[in-house]
Amino acid sequence: MFYRRVIVLQVKFWITFNEPWVVSVLGYENGEMAPGIKGKGDHLYVVAHNLIRAHAKAYRLYETEFKDTQKGNERYMS
Repeated sequence: MFYRRVIVLQVKFWITFNEPWVVSVLGYENGEMAPGIKGKGDHLYVVAHNLIRAHAKAYRLYETEFKDTQKGNERYMS
């Protein structure tokens, strides 16, 4: 936990995911970007669901441990 506190105190701006649409659609649905998986419709929803869950977990961690000291503001970037 110490490393998290040191890093969070030094970084002013955070983003959990950059372009989640690109990751889910282009990476796991039509395979144009890494990892290049060509899904059949189900991959897109599984990946998007997991991205949202991971974002929520990161948000809750920030909210409980760091928000009061940093006076932060969170947004889901798309």
